Amino acid sequence: MNGVNMKKVTIAVLGTFDTKGEEYQYIIRKTRALGADVLTIDASTRDRAVEKADYGCHEIARYAGEDYEKLVTGTRAESMAIVMAGAGRLVRELVEKGEIQGILSIGGSGGTTIAASVMRTLPIGFPKVLATTQACSDKMPGFIGGKDFIVINSVADVSGTNSIISRVYDQAAGAVVGAAMAAEKSKEEKEKKPIRPRIALSMYGITTPCVVHAAKYLEKRGYEPIVFHANGAGGKAMKTLIAEGMFRGVLDITTAEVAAHVLDAESSTAGEDRLDAAVLAGIPQVLSVGGMDLVGIRVPELETKYKGYKPYCHNDKPDMIRTKPEDGLRIGKFMCERLNNSYVPCAVYLPMRSLSALDEAGGFSCDDEARRLLYEAISLNAGPKLEIVEMDCDINDPVFAEAMAERLCRMLETSEGKE
Repeated sequence: MNGVNMKKVTIAVLGTFDTKGEEYQYIIRKTRALGADVLTIDASTRDRAVEKADYGCHEIARYAGEDYEKLVTGTRAESMAIVMAGAGRLVRELVEKGEIQGILSIGGSGGTTIAASVMRTLPIGFPKVLATTQACSDKMPGFIGGKDFIVINSVADVSGTNSIISRVYDQAAGAVVGAAMAAEKSKEEKEKKPIRPRIALSMYGITTPCVVHAAKYLEKRGYEPIVFHANGAGGKAMKTLIAEGMFRGVLDITTAEVAAHVLDAESSTAGEDRLDAAVLAGIPQVLSVGGMDLVGIRVPELETKYKGYKPYCHNDKPDMIRTKPEDGLRIGKFMCERLNNSYVPCAVYLPMRSLSALDEAGGFSCDDEARRLLYEAISLNAGPKLEIVEMDCDINDPVFAEAMAERLCRMLETSEGKE
């Protein structure tokens, strides 16, 4: 499996070895059998593991700036906090030194909480595999937090090595070893190629033509466009990578997640700080209002939280609603409150004829009054440094897409220059 000239990878196996000793011994054997080295990290809150790890809870406590006594005498919450802080610092150090090429963990609620907190601190592209009982729970998006986990549903409880759960362990070991080897190969290939400056873009299906055209324009200008799905999870990933310094600029065409936050639509929001990442990173951005006519909701909420809203079936059920005219006033004000803090070039482009493909004349969500109030709120609340550009066209008009992309390119060339 190592292949010709392939560097042997080392996998960090992280978990609570005191309560899951048998399970982790199986995982370690399987990972080694696949040709990888293993570095073990015991994230238990007590030193009770039968098999000692390369890094035990004494070392983890020290990495957290605490001693073992504090770990064992604290409440469960306090002990968990120490373990998460220490394990996170340890694993980041191992990654930075190049001593591990992947990380694997298994567990229930507690083990998943610890492992996910560590994995969230690691860079995008570093292989992270988590086999968990929580895979299908409502908590999983919070565990992932916008990072690139490989999550495997344990199906059965992570307990023992029976004929069902052992197959899950086998898959988890295979996934992390395969991902680590693939990542190492990809790293070797990328080192031979020049890196183009990246631009983050946001997209919905109903703004796809605009985003695709803008992305092609950016490619011609020498940039690498990276598109994120504006469904909540995509926005979280985008703001995480912006904060990590992965992008030179942002073309935030589809800001539906902002509307979702204002309307408290938990299933499709990317959080209150959705617009803050580029502002805090100090990189130029051009935004629009794509997809603000429709907000994703949970189906049962239509008859409770969003009773009276016009429903739309994006899939097979009414899982979206058309925002109301009065919502636009709140959305526009909130948007400007966030963007007015920008100290680098920032512009908002307003397509006067539609917010999405469905908002075009005769479309399902076409509402001239709702659009007018949204734009009015943006214009009234925009600070002196926030550039507002109105264009008499639909959002998916190629002219509109190119105008935004070209404006961002000019900002970049003026403020920093292209590499």
